[in-house]
Amino acid sequence: INGRPIDSHTLGPFTVFPKRVLYDTFLVTDALQEDAANALGVRLAPGAWGHFYGGPLMLRLEMHVTLNDGSVTKLVSHPDNNQTEGANIKSRWRIHDDPCTQADFYNGEHYDARLDQDGWNSPNFSKANDWADAAAVSHPVGQLSANMLNPIQRFEVIQPVRMTEPMPGIYVFDFGQNFAGVEILRVRGRAGSTVMIYKGELLHENGTVNNQLIHGTNMTTVYTLRGLNETEVYEPTFVYYGFQYAQVTGYPGKPTLDSLSGRIVHSDVKSTGEITFYGDSTEAKILKGIQHCVHWSALSNLM
Repeated sequence: INGRPIDSHTLGPFTVFPKRVLYDTFLVTDALQEDAANALGVRLAPGAWGHFYGGPLMLRLEMHVTLNDGSVTKLVSHPDNNQTEGANIKSRWRIHDDPCTQADFYNGEHYDARLDQDGWNSPNFSKANDWADAAAVSHPVGQLSANMLNPIQRFEVIQPVRMTEPMPGIYVFDFGQNFAGVEILRVRGRAGSTVMIYKGELLHENGTVNNQLIHGTNMTTVYTLRGLNETEVYEPTFVYYGFQYAQVTGYPGKPTLDSLSGRIVHSDVKSTGEITFYGDSTEAKILKGIQHCVHWSALSNLM
């Protein structure tokens, strides 16, 4: 709302959509501007609905605003068959293609920064009338249910421990451990230059990334530069990956260890206990290693 996110959720849980569709509820009073224009913008991606069911992009949204005089305005994304008595119903939406041209959590996210439209989600966006009107589509038949699960959040940033160049122009970043999350790219170059980041949990003998453990996936981020005369920073929005290694090609010039970092992503859960192993014996080191693997395996699969 007005260019600011209304929550810190990064992804939502998916269900068997023909049976159940989850929705979230948010209090947005503080995000609204009093006695001024407000803008509500939504970015959509196919997610599990598109990947598993081939469904089109769609939005179901209701925003209820109670004014000082007690009247209610409802902003909805769909024809309202059960109108609130006395409510003012508004349901016209405009749409435009997103700079994110692919968002598939198995095959990766593609983003063309040249397609960015600055201020698209702000009240003073001047190109809104050039956008097309949204059309109604058929929705999943599953029962609408409130989402009671812990939200998926973005957590700490981790830095790679080393970078190698196993082949000319191919750079492999090693984050030191496997984790679920995304990469953060920092790059500067000409408009239209494309950087590809291919991720995996293993390396081939020649030092390039091997993701054969995760069958049927590509796990590639593709970023096309806008060509700003400054460093561009990109962090995928609609996906997450399980990886330790990230292989970068197409980078303008030679990257440094600071050109790529990792962002840990998992459900917002808290540790409820810990196990402490004392001493530096071989047995203690093995047990510490096992505990470390179990901890990160659990976190990485809580989505």
